[in-house]
Amino acid sequence: MDYPYVIFYIILLVLSYKYWRERKSYIIKFSFVLAFIFFAFRAPVVGADTWDYVRYLTGERNFYNYDSRPLEPLFVVYRNFICKITTSRFVVMVINTILTMFPLYLILKKYSKNVPLSILLFCYFGGYTVYFIGLRQAFGLIPILLSLLYCLEMKDKYYYMKTFLLFLICSIIGWFFHTSSIIYAILFMASLFIPGGNKVLYIIVVLGSALTGFVLEKFNVLDFFSLILSYSFSGIDRISNYLQNSELIEDSPINILIRQTIVALVIICFMDKDVIRHPFFKLYILGVVIFNLLFSVPMIPRLVTPLLMFGAVVFTWLFGKKYMLTAKRRTVVNIIVILVLSYYTRSNFITSSHWDKYSADRLHPYYFFFQDYSDHPSVKYF
Repeated sequence: MDYPYVIFYIILLVLSYKYWRERKSYIIKFSFVLAFIFFAFRAPVVGADTWDYVRYLTGERNFYNYDSRPLEPLFVVYRNFICKITTSRFVVMVINTILTMFPLYLILKKYSKNVPLSILLFCYFGGYTVYFIGLRQAFGLIPILLSLLYCLEMKDKYYYMKTFLLFLICSIIGWFFHTSSIIYAILFMASLFIPGGNKVLYIIVVLGSALTGFVLEKFNVLDFFSLILSYSFSGIDRISNYLQNSELIEDSPINILIRQTIVALVIICFMDKDVIRHPFFKLYILGVVIFNLLFSVPMIPRLVTPLLMFGAVVFTWLFGKKYMLTAKRRTVVNIIVILVLSYYTRSNFITSSHWDKYSADRLHPYYFFFQDYSDHPSVKYF
């Protein structure tokens, strides 16, 4: 059993319950501190690419990995800056965590109705994998997420023009950290402009994507992407790597589809109508739909995670205005929340007890920075 993960989940479950019972600010603060420690105080071998990133940033070596393609220019600038101020792996991990998690902190603090529950679901929905593995991707998301937050607060007669210019600038900044950022910039901006539809339409789209995805899985949709990506276009070679990666999804198609689809349908059915047009809601549903359609493509989970992680906030909106209307509704929502958390907790406990330290993601076992991790596969073979 990989106990740090299990203990982390259990504490967040307890904090989620306590905050549901009494909305005290100290619970929020403790949850943020706990999450920061779990992310920042891990050893640099936890997460597939972290070992390469940290040694590159500390100056222990002058290349990221054996990929001959050059890194994005702003990440190189960041590396040069970090090299001048520290050679400590731990300090690098702390700085990376502060910078990449700050936008998420702002989102949860303002929009979540239960911060510890959102942090827990962020991990359950796979959000931590991007921040444990894809450092450049996480850095590329920073300006995009900050743009979205700013536009949500902006009220101006030139709103559309300012939004477009802001996302254009921030997408360029994000692109120079990680080329996939342009995808999120377009989707995030679109979520501000495109109408949200209605619950019936959302239900039809989610169910339709799940059924279509199951059919497409039988025809090996990866071959289609391989054909498209066989034509080389400048700037997309790193993105194509995500789709052509050799990692395979080990879970059964039925379980993969049901997991996201059922949670999305529950959220849609019990969500207050006044929030279904919110960009967070639209981005989460879009993430579910893309995942359903393309789940058989390797690395698609990592590409849609920045969309699915909004579900960690949206899920807490089940405790919205209608939640307080009747005792019957509160009971139904409480039961649903318990069932969802029970399923994901069981699933993540199983993952934490049946793992292979040689797996491609290298998320297990968890080491703290002060532990001896010299026998970890990342140290030995990478």
